[in-house]
Amino acid sequence: MSHMTLIDLLPVLFIMLVGLPHGAGDGLLAFKSFQPTTKGWVIFVTSYLVIAGMVLVLWYFFPVLGLLLFLIQSCIHFGLGDVSATDSIAKGAQSQSRFHYWARIIAMGGGPVLLIPLFHPIPVNDVFVLISGQAASYLILFIIFLLPIWLAAFGIMLSYLPKTGGSEVTLLLFLVVLYFILPPLWSFAIYFCCVHSVRHFRVLNTQIEGGFIKSGHLGQIVLFSVLPIALIFLFALQAHDHFSEGLTTGLFIGLAALTVPHMVLVDGLRKH
Repeated sequence: MSHMTLIDLLPVLFIMLVGLPHGAGDGLLAFKSFQPTTKGWVIFVTSYLVIAGMVLVLWYFFPVLGLLLFLIQSCIHFGLGDVSATDSIAKGAQSQSRFHYWARIIAMGGGPVLLIPLFHPIPVNDVFVLISGQAASYLILFIIFLLPIWLAAFGIMLSYLPKTGGSEVTLLLFLVVLYFILPPLWSFAIYFCCVHSVRHFRVLNTQIEGGFIKSGHLGQIVLFSVLPIALIFLFALQAHDHFSEGLTTGLFIGLAALTVPHMVLVDGLRKH
């Protein structure tokens, strides 16, 4: 992979400083849902860190498998989050059946995970190799074979347009255009920060009594954001002359590690 420029680094910083903090509200969700004691807090934080640590260990020994699992879980998490947020905003977009529900999850969640690599295979392959080694280049080939599944899911969404309205499909088409015309890191950064993370913060703000800003919980979110960001920067500093590449590697591996416990909490609470 060629040396990353400042332009390449900007979306990485955008993801890190704007997108990554959206998971820092997990502690607020846990407190609201479980009302844990001091012992409960210790168990929650320890469990969260242990799960994240297990992902890091997996990635260290099996980096390609770690990347593959990260792509799969991201697709599911993005889809669940987007569908849930859309349903809370526009009642007409609610799923008409379980079949339609899962089609929406695949179409929405599969957009950034499947379409960006298909539209930009060479730069995405460079990122895959950077974070998981040369063997990760084969993942691009597997992703190509998943395109018919995404197209089928999108077709199902279109077939339900008379009943659901066009707001969700319009957003999806807008994102597809972004995935096609923008460089992969930029299109992912815009989706992750401006769509997924903003929607998560909106939902979180409605779930916390008085909102997390007015209730004085914003500082906690900032604090829990600073810790992983600092660790990612420390990881990047170890790369010396390749700071940009180290920052990119640390960011995506860090996202993978934090996504698993984040999914367990957020998607688990959403289901129940």
